[in-house]
Amino acid sequence: MRFGTGYFGSKAMLGQITLEDLHQYKDKDNVSVYEAMQEYGLVPENVLKAKVDLSRIKAFIEMHIEQGPVLEQKKIEMGLVDCIVGIQRYMVTVHGRADHAGTTPMDMRICGGCR
Repeated sequence: MRFGTGYFGSKAMLGQITLEDLHQYKDKDNVSVYEAMQEYGLVPENVLKAKVDLSRIKAFIEMHIEQGPVLEQKKIEMGLVDCIVGIQRYMVTVHGRADHAGTTPMDMRICGGCR
């Protein structure tokens, strides 16, 4: 995943993405989503126009190419999704030092809540 997050289209459709978000998310080369959109010939500000009135939508169909081998293996041309994987991401900062839990006595461990 190039920018460390996903769901840009869905977030835009729900009105949950801002221009600040497009500047914030960057790839390993420090290129933001905003810059990448411009490089591709898109107008990043147009993402704000993607919000839809959800009261006008009864159902939503999203087409995908299967990313696994199941349909091909079973020689099935098309499948209907009845459930999906829910993904959550967290940013975590861990403070401490490398030590071995089995050989480092508790009184020698550096931990705010250990003493």
